[in-house]
Amino acid sequence: MLIHRLRRASQIFTSPTYRRVLICRLLCHLLHRLNPSLRYLGMTAGDETTFLHLRDNVVTPYTVAVGDFARGDLLRVIALCEGIGSPMGGTFLDIGGNIGTTTLYAMRSGKFNRGLCVEPEPENLRLVRLNMEANGLADQVVVRANAVSNKRGVMQLALSRSNFGDHRVVSTKAKAAQATIDVQVETLDDILKAENIAPEGVSLVWVDTQGHEGFVMSGAKTLIAKRVPFCIEFWPQILKETRGFELLLEIIERDFEKFVDLGAGDGSARPTSEIRAFAERFDGTMYHTDLFLVPR
Repeated sequence: MLIHRLRRASQIFTSPTYRRVLICRLLCHLLHRLNPSLRYLGMTAGDETTFLHLRDNVVTPYTVAVGDFARGDLLRVIALCEGIGSPMGGTFLDIGGNIGTTTLYAMRSGKFNRGLCVEPEPENLRLVRLNMEANGLADQVVVRANAVSNKRGVMQLALSRSNFGDHRVVSTKAKAAQATIDVQVETLDDILKAENIAPEGVSLVWVDTQGHEGFVMSGAKTLIAKRVPFCIEFWPQILKETRGFELLLEIIERDFEKFVDLGAGDGSARPTSEIRAFAERFDGTMYHTDLFLVPR
């Protein structure tokens, strides 16, 4: 395990991309210091425009350095969907949408006719709407201002000061040093009813909710019953902290046939009976990946 960690650290710090990201992060911080009233940074490539948080330490510098934020991961997942014969051309669901980049890439791919982006944090939400409007997608994408879990109600969202994609739903008061806000929570099944989206018309569900994935999927029974593929962030350490680790593993084992680790180069599918052994690789580390889940 120690050798694995050292190898990963070496790869990160010697990466030209990582060095570019660090430079872009420093430049963004400098701009904010020079003029604290600057809030957003705009990028245009061709006919695509992306607005970013100037003070964000992850999505913004990476997007500036590379040109997009993990668009390739989405395109790989679309190819996986097509590879298993899952019908495209329907609705794309982006749960924990941050500033809407994944929704933007999905709609730009031409593989979906409608989008739903759900994001609870008000500052991120402004950028989701701005990015949809700037790219002519406001009429195709529904934006919801709430968090998603396995029940309705009000929960707290712990706010990250520097990584605006790392806000987390919490069930109790976060540490005093971390600010929290109350957010409205709904199940995914209830959101689909409210927005008149038929589960069988959904082509892909993308879930990145910082350890809350098990609760999100627990409230998505109609989608799972219709054998809709999911792509989820898989971060065992944070899943355990949110007490959603066992819940997520049980759903994966029961309702899905195979999983693909998007962090691996070969893209091979493994039976979900191996998910617990796979999770042990991450034990005690902050490493995480994304999983494409193939329905039964």
